[in-house]
Amino acid sequence: MRAACGVDGMKHFLGMDVFAAARLRLEEIFDNFERVYVSFSGGKDSGVAVQYALQIAREKGRLPLDVLHVDLEAWYAHTDAFVTRAERQAVAASAAAADGDDEEGEDDWRKYL
Repeated sequence: MRAACGVDGMKHFLGMDVFAAARLRLEEIFDNFERVYVSFSGGKDSGVAVQYALQIAREKGRLPLDVLHVDLEAWYAHTDAFVTRAERQAVAASAAAADGDDEEGEDDWRKYL
């Protein structure tokens, strides 16, 4: 179960797992804000966040997704390759959606990683 910290500093269980909670938060963001930006350092955590946001943006017809990539730490060749693959995937998904040819399934992003 996912827990959130309340005003009282105590954990309050939300009755959902971390993925359901993240999806709920991202849907709320896309529903309430005109522009959505996702930060992407090239690491695993932000990579998952971008992919999840991309999936929800596609479902809501909100492509292209704006992604800010900044990494002030050490830069590794594998990180660079991952960032490049993620960028290509996002561009391809946006182009397919713009053409009305969004035949890729929601899990197809994994082939780029």
